[in-house]
Amino acid sequence: MLVKSWVRSFLIGKAKWLLGLGGILLIVATTVITLISPRFALDTPLIKHPVILLVSLMIFSGITYFVISYRSANLISSKGLLIFTITLGLALRIVTIFSTPILEDDYFRYLWDGAVTSKVYSPYEYSPEQILNGNGAKAIPFALKNLAKESGEIIHQINHPQLKTIYPPIAQSAFVIAHWLKPWSVLSWRIVLLFFDIITLILLLKILRTLNLPNSAVLVYWWNPLLVKETFNSGHLDVIAFPFVLGALLLSLRKNYLWSVVLLTLSIGVKLWPMVLIPLVLRPLTKKPKLLLSAIGLFFLILVPLMIPYYTTGINESSGLLAFGQSWQNNDSIFKILVWGSQLILEMLGKHPGDGQFIARILVFILIIAWISYVSSQDINEPKELFEKSLLIIAAVFLLIPTQYPWYYSWMLPFLAVAPRPSLLLLTLVLPLYYLRYYLEPRGMLAYFNYLVVWIEFVPVWILLIVEWRSETKTILPEQLRIVT
Repeated sequence: MLVKSWVRSFLIGKAKWLLGLGGILLIVATTVITLISPRFALDTPLIKHPVILLVSLMIFSGITYFVISYRSANLISSKGLLIFTITLGLALRIVTIFSTPILEDDYFRYLWDGAVTSKVYSPYEYSPEQILNGNGAKAIPFALKNLAKESGEIIHQINHPQLKTIYPPIAQSAFVIAHWLKPWSVLSWRIVLLFFDIITLILLLKILRTLNLPNSAVLVYWWNPLLVKETFNSGHLDVIAFPFVLGALLLSLRKNYLWSVVLLTLSIGVKLWPMVLIPLVLRPLTKKPKLLLSAIGLFFLILVPLMIPYYTTGINESSGLLAFGQSWQNNDSIFKILVWGSQLILEMLGKHPGDGQFIARILVFILIIAWISYVSSQDINEPKELFEKSLLIIAAVFLLIPTQYPWYYSWMLPFLAVAPRPSLLLLTLVLPLYYLRYYLEPRGMLAYFNYLVVWIEFVPVWILLIVEWRSETKTILPEQLRIVT
């Protein structure tokens, strides 16, 4: 008994030491990224950006994070170490929040949309290009022309300026809040993101406590270096959806299904991806037809107003939502194989291979619907399974869709804190390779990215997923390293 106690104390002490060292390494790497970030300024030619150094630092951070989450995440037994975990994660964010945005420019659209909406105009009505050129279907309001001048270079830096905004109304509300804090300010936008990020942390701790899991597992979310980079450097908005989604699942655990549907539908007003969880939340109501009908009615009652702006301003060639659904493709793996396969079959049938994209998208849609139906059809026998099933659905969506951007990976992170899997945590390490695109493209070597780098990113993940599936692995932590409570 004494020997077992000594071994347990030794393992816990070793893991705590590893946690402290890993935290310091993450802070150092993040600080270096912040210090080099001005070298990625927009007025610096892309070919001069230190992309290799950035990718190296992010992969180093990913390795450090992977080792920490694998060996130490569930070994924090004291309040002091939990405080350390939260404080260090906050420090990572504070260091990053003052950095120059690196190789991303979506935030220009956010700042513009927030300004337009704050003036009580619809951001769905005109594309930035129409406002600049004055060639909209209707006369461009004078106030919007003045707003374009006031924005300085911001409206000129918006990517895909010919497209109207893709972001739903709840996201637009967040853009407006940032504009009210300080117009045209990246820092004010990052402060808004930090608010939602902290709410996510609080909800995760509540969920872990509800599931009787170690609250230290929040490290999987809170210390993730890719999340920190994509949110507080690049300024991507995905974190805004997390409190709505986690709140919905927490309410579902408490059998408060109608309010759960309300929150989950509101999360669709930030980004569309949480829609894939609706069947999972409605599943317990299949034996309660009246309550199920009420929940479905409530879903559409909220969803329709959220989608009306897209419809009333026209789904046409200038629609960002339509363009994303029809033609967006980047950093994809399985989808690329489906496109190649579809084109090959079309050629064999004597048809033009150009329809391969469309066929591949239909196949992905069918695969996702089939997977959601399969996962949602199974009973949830214990509360944790709700989060495990949510993770399986979201992971499938991410791995199948035509655009596997690093910031889309953040959708999984709150669920990985509850149900960690090494295959999916490995994405933190390999997804920074995406940024090699910006090294290869200005050198005329983009083909190396499309036909080599993408597979280096995703093949290890798929191999590990298959290994997990075959061994029915459900957790990344060996049983002997868990704390006995």
